Amino acid sequence: MAEFVPLRVAVNLTWLRPGEVGGTETYARRWLRSIASNTPHELLLFGTQRAIEAVLPADGHNVIGVEFEPGPTIGTRIVAERIRLTSVVRGHDVDVVHHLGGTVPFVLDNAPTSITIHDLQPLDQPGNFGPMKRRWLRRAIPESVSRADAICTPSTWVADSIRHHFSTDADAVPVWADPIDSTARSSRAPTPYVLYPAMTTAHKNHAVLFAAFARARRNRPDLTLICVGTTGDLDDEIRRRASRIGGIEMRGHVTSTVYADLLAGAEQVVFPSRYEGFGLPVLEAQASGVLVAVADATALPEVAGPEARLIDPDDVAGWATALVEPPDGTEAAHERARGRANAARYSAITTAARQQLAWSRILDGSRASTA
Repeated sequence: MAEFVPLRVAVNLTWLRPGEVGGTETYARRWLRSIASNTPHELLLFGTQRAIEAVLPADGHNVIGVEFEPGPTIGTRIVAERIRLTSVVRGHDVDVVHHLGGTVPFVLDNAPTSITIHDLQPLDQPGNFGPMKRRWLRRAIPESVSRADAICTPSTWVADSIRHHFSTDADAVPVWADPIDSTARSSRAPTPYVLYPAMTTAHKNHAVLFAAFARARRNRPDLTLICVGTTGDLDDEIRRRASRIGGIEMRGHVTSTVYADLLAGAEQVVFPSRYEGFGLPVLEAQASGVLVAVADATALPEVAGPEARLIDPDDVAGWATALVEPPDGTEAAHERARGRANAARYSAITTAARQQLAWSRILDGSRASTA
């Protein structure tokens, strides 16, 4: 484990729009908590007041918010992040500048620069993005890879993807999941239900899950599917699909308290996503002792562990069977135990140590992979 030499680290949060960016916001919150709780580093968070408040660790005595307003639109945010931010950071005498949102500015200061790239979906599945965002990210990601002194990713799978695309190394810096503790019961459905926590976007694969659920309801008419998550660009279309099937509740974004309640009462969590750089909801369910059926795709097998229940993301019949015949009795107990053991592989201390190692190497003038 690398020695924790105190650093003054600027953290770029200009990309963060609370409640709108999905799992990257949760990753940022866990990442900051791990660094603040397990290292002596001083973290300076540059972003809007809302962004800072959304991720500020409760016990982060060495975390300082520096309000930076990038403007109301995506265009003004990009300009502010890639041009103005450097001059603002320059006045704070930092050792490292870390960009948590996947891109780095055009203009860089003398301080070493690190970046967290959550995935390469804009390059691997460009059809999931609108034309303007697709063109920008297909240019910005390669430029960011070439300019950063250290590249960090949430999983070994993403690190391997970066090596494949760009012939350069990256450091896997995964986060962790705490067990959900729920005492409330008001949000739970009165009948058996499964839970899908995912943003309403194309790669989350709601259509296949809905088709599987429609089949499953023929055998289990009392079963309910509850979908929660941030509103994405396909929200209207996905809600229309759900309304035509019946038995599906689209609850949208819910509070952490309501989510904890729903998770604790779920028969199982289903996660048929076609593309994930990590998959924190899967780990969170496992840590909480909830059964999980997960897509055999991208980073999900790595995160869910070798003994997880894996299903091809496009196998409608396979997902229907998982919904109709969830593990029971001894089989369910064994799966819960395996899930908890898998989730225990991840910790806040490991996150901090992996990030420290990446920073230590660039300060020493080297760049290599821990993946």
